[in-house]
Amino acid sequence: MLTDPELHSKVDQIWDRLWSSGLSNPMDSIEQFSYLLFLKRLDDASNYQQ
Repeated sequence: MLTDPELHSKVDQIWDRLWSSGLSNPMDSIEQFSYLLFLKRLDDASNYQQ
């Protein structure tokens, strides 16, 4: 359960975008969401080292 309303809102927005783009299978959505989080962390780590 997300306790931070701002974070909850951001996650809901991502779920809505995945759903509206045709990912109606929850497992596909979770896979894509996990991949986006991985890329975000990779980008943050890359920017931190520069």
